[in-house]
This record gives sequence, C-alpha cells and structure tokens, in this order.
Amino acid sequence: MSVAVVGALFRSGDRIVRAARLALVAVASLATFLAFLAAGIVDNAFTVQDVREARTPVLAQSHSDTIAEVVMRGPIWGDEQFPIVWVQPVAATGPPPPGLSAWPEPGHVVVSPGLLARREIIDEWGLSLSGVGSGADGTIGDDGVLTRSELLAYAAPPEGRDLGPGGARLAISGFGLPTGADGGILLETDPDYPSPLVAATGALLFIGVPSGALLAAAIQTRAPARSRRIEVLRLLGLARHQLQTMLVLETLLLVAPGIVAGSVAGVVVLPYLTTVPLTGWELAPGALAPSPVSSLLAVLLTLALAGGMAVVPERWRDSASQSVGRSATGPPTPLQRALGFSVLAGSLVTLVVAGSSRGPWVASTLWATLLVLLLAWTPLTRTAIWALSATPLARQPTSPSRDLSRRQLSHGASALAALVGPLGLMTLLSGAVLSVVATTTGHADNPGAEPDNQIVMVSWRDPHVGDLDVFSHAVGPTIPVIPVADGVGLASHCELAASFVDLPESVCESAGSLPTVVRETWQQLTGLDVQVGMGGEWAPVPPSADVLVRGVPIAGAYRIAFDHFTAPDVYDIHSGTKIVQPVAKWL
Repeated sequence: MSVAVVGALFRSGDRIVRAARLALVAVASLATFLAFLAAGIVDNAFTVQDVREARTPVLAQSHSDTIAEVVMRGPIWGDEQFPIVWVQPVAATGPPPPGLSAWPEPGHVVVSPGLLARREIIDEWGLSLSGVGSGADGTIGDDGVLTRSELLAYAAPPEGRDLGPGGARLAISGFGLPTGADGGILLETDPDYPSPLVAATGALLFIGVPSGALLAAAIQTRAPARSRRIEVLRLLGLARHQLQTMLVLETLLLVAPGIVAGSVAGVVVLPYLTTVPLTGWELAPGALAPSPVSSLLAVLLTLALAGGMAVVPERWRDSASQSVGRSATGPPTPLQRALGFSVLAGSLVTLVVAGSSRGPWVASTLWATLLVLLLAWTPLTRTAIWALSATPLARQPTSPSRDLSRRQLSHGASALAALVGPLGLMTLLSGAVLSVVATTTGHADNPGAEPDNQIVMVSWRDPHVGDLDVFSHAVGPTIPVIPVADGVGLASHCELAASFVDLPESVCESAGSLPTVVRETWQQLTGLDVQVGMGGEWAPVPPSADVLVRGVPIAGAYRIAFDHFTAPDVYDIHSGTKIVQPVAKWL
C-alpha cells in the first residue's frame, strides 16, 4: 500500500503535495551527499595523521644513530605561523624527510605546494628555492604535507655556515614516530588539517547537524491531504504502531530516490573534489573520497534519520493534540512561546560571550553551542512567528479577505510554518556558519607592510665575526642597528642609544655616560637595558646572535637574514599577533 501511496503522492494534482515531495527528494539527496563529504573529511583525517607521524623527526639516542641535525623555526606571516625546518645531514646519503628526493642544497629552501602558491611570502623574504621535492615543480610531495595548502619548508644553511653549536640544534635518527610517543619533535606550529577527533566533531556540528536538521524539517512538511488521510486511518481503527510503520515505509520510499542520487553524486564527485568551501584546504585528488565502509555508514545513518523523523513528529502531534484538546495546527501554546524566547535569549547571551572571549578553544566551543541553540530555536519559534504575523491584519479595516487570512495564520500556523521551515532553516544556518567563518578566519592583505619606525629583533644561528657589519651594510647607513647580548643593548655611544628611542642627542651629557632618561625610555620601548661605551666592537657569542634594528620592516629583515645567515628569527618586539583560531582549521 505504501508504494502505491508514494506513487500517488508524486502524481498528485495538488501542487503543494507534489512540491513538498519533490523538495523532500532534493533535500534527501543533499543530505546524503553531505554525509558522504563528512565521512570523507573524517577518513582523510586518519590519512593525515599517518603523514604527520611519518614525517615527525625522531631524536637520536646516540651519536652513531644520527643521520642529520635540525633547528626548528616558526616564522609568522600576517596571522599565520608555519614551520621552517633547518636541516644539516651528517652524510648526503642519509634518507631525506618524506616528500623530498634529496637534501636541499646549501642556502636553498624546499617549500610545500601551499607555500609555493603564496608568492608574496617567497618574494618578500627572498627565498632561494630548491627543486629536490618529490612533488610538482620540485615542491614537497604529498607524503610529506598534511594538505597541498599547508605552509612548510626545509632549509639548508648557506655555504660556509652550519646550524651553530648547542642550543636549539637537535640530532635526529630519522623520521617517523607514532603520535603520542616520546622522542619526537613537534613539527606543526599551526596544523592545516585537524586530528580525527576534531575532524569528526567539526563534521558533526557543521555538516551533520545542519543537514540532518534540514532533512528533518523537510520530512515534517505536512500537506493537508496527507494529514487528513492519517486522521481518517486513525478513526478507522488502525493502531498507532501500524500508522508509524506505514509512515516510516512511506518516508523511506519518498527519500530513497534522493539518497540514491546523493550517493551517486558522492561516489562520482568526491574523488575529484580537492577543496571544501570555506576551509582553505587544497587536497590531493581522491583525498575526500570516503572508504566503502564509511560510505555505507553514511547511507544507513541518513536512512535511520529519515525513518526516525517520520515517527517522532507524529508522537509530538498526538501529545500536543491530547494536551491542549485541539488540532496541532492551532496557534502556539504559551509553553511554545516561552521556550522559543528562552532559547533566543540564550543564543544572544552566547553570541555576546563568544564574540568577547579571548580563549580560542572557549570561543570555538561557544560558537558551536550557538549553532545548536539556533537549530533548536527555529522549530520552536517558527509557529509563533507565523501566528504573530496575523496581528497586523487584525488591526486593518474589516474585509472578508483580510479576516480569512488572519484566521488562517492564527489557527493554521503550524501547517503553514512547516511548508517554509526548510527554507528558513537553511537561511539561518547559512548565516550562522558564515558568521563563524568570519570571526575565525581572515588573513592580512599585506603583512609585510609594517610601520617604518617599528623595533625589530633579528636573531640567527652560527654567528661569525663581522656579521654585524654585514647586517648593517645590508640595511643601509641610515638605519640604526644595535647588537644585544644577555638581554642588554650594546650601543657604541650615548647619541646612538638616544636616537634609537627617539630622544634628542642633546640629552647625552658627555661621551660614554648614559642619562637616566635614556635608560628608562629604552626599558619602556624595548623592555631591555642598554649600555654604552663599547667602542662599536661586537664579539659574536655562540650559539646565536641578536640585534635590534629600527626602520626595517619584518619582511625586509627576513630577506637580509635569509641571504646571509642561518635559521633566522625576526619579530616585532611589540607584536600582538593573533593566530587563527583552531575552529578555522577545518571550517
């Protein structure tokens, strides 16, 4: 009987009935495709975890086990931080990192495809690229990157230099360590793809819950003809479990074409999909294609949700009819209004707290909570909103058409709201998700364009005698450069120390002395003490050198340091850079 009824529904002359059923098929197709996508995202998280483990440098336990030495650096570009691994092999025949066919040449850098695509970083920093990667254009291969959009580089010291003694220099015995095991070196500073647990949570919250809610809203769309048929069958004596079985079978038959279409779309499209909208990921072809087991689970979960939502609304309908003594299509009850406004108030409070939260994980949790509250708010309040829309009509001059419209809106609010529920829910969810994206993502348009008078600290490994002259000559004679040793600035004379912090040279009383105002201003602007009378002499102190420079942008300082030195670190001493929140890594 259910098959015949379903066929009759699709052939129905009632345009509302036919449109509702076609909409259900379309929504079921979309929900199934999104379920396949969510499964592919989670499956790929396990693949990414394998890559992460395979490329983890393993600390050497003895000198005989050492194949290379590394120094980790994490430069910041705009609001992104990414790793540059400075490598120095003990023997050129040692196995290189995954994704490389050989070790990089001296003074060269092997970059990931994502970093190669960011030409502004390469050009601003003046990186000399190596082509020893196993990927396209000599970049790091897929077996060495989490995604093709990940920013990662392996660099070798310039000719005649090495990684310097001690300090951050670490000996490794190879690459490949299980996650959580001791003896590895953390490579990622800002992972470009989430772990399996985070991926599953994100896929559930931002793909599974919205698509499931949309499917549930489409299933709850009740055409008047179907409602009357159910009522007639109930009056004819059909038991509740018989009606529920019939509803489940009818719903499954109605959504079956959509589930088949969505499954076919998932199987055909996902192997060629290399990105997920709004995430910024660039993946290898096939990365988002779910496994056969995951695909089967996606289909079964969609069927289970469709069958369950076919029964639950009828239970609510029976309960509402018995409790208020009238049809469930009547005006909203006081309890419905109270619940709707309570959830709305909770959503607004969560929005305010999430927007002002400084903790990234707290903010991410609150944004997810807000999304769930919005999902609950929509079905609770849509009936009340439809009923309230009848109020302006009641204030208009009496006319038959207006009076009939007011009565229909007041007493048939549930049925009318159900017809537009899926569209309203989709609009609301789209706005919520886009709001989350807007608050957790965004890159500076030109991170290299810092103020001309910023104070920048530049450090590098393996300092040589004469490095200060090399750096000073590279930045130009008009740019003040002051070396730093043990947290103290070493100015050759008082006038240099004063002008560096924007004080007039007249504050200097005599050569070699340092007025209190200069020392205090240095503490305020740099957080360092300062000494004078060094005679311009500077002796490099291994394992690294540090200098302060003012008037050179960070990108320019990086370019000079990469051209001449090893493993440079460059940062604004007053920087308050905010790294992208974790939720933005998957959404």
